[in-house]
Amino acid sequence: MFMDPAQFGKNFMDPTEFNKQFYGQMEQVFIEKMNEMIKNPAFLSSISKGVETGLDGKKKSDDLIKKYLEKMNMPTREDTSKILQYLQKIETKILDLEDKIEDLSDDLKNLKKEYGKSRKTEKKK
Repeated sequence: MFMDPAQFGKNFMDPTEFNKQFYGQMEQVFIEKMNEMIKNPAFLSSISKGVETGLDGKKKSDDLIKKYLEKMNMPTREDTSKILQYLQKIETKILDLEDKIEDLSDDLKNLKKEYGKSRKTEKKK
């Protein structure tokens, strides 16, 4: 059913080796062609125009979405970003307050211990 590779003799190439060579050659040709195109001012100009058009389209789309959200009385991306920054500031303040409360709690415990020790020594006198 299947042919024995030994029948092909030295001309038979291992499939993995064939793939390595094939993709290596394709990569080399691709690199050469890309280097040629990058040096071509017309190609660079068209790529530049395409990127510029895409960025303009994105800006217009963002503006339309922003106007739509404002009309619907919903938060925009900028609004949610400001809210997130505000929440992060609040979180930082809360964490600082927790640390201060812990420190005060520890100080209070230490004062109670010292007060208890001093009362015991006063009673013994």
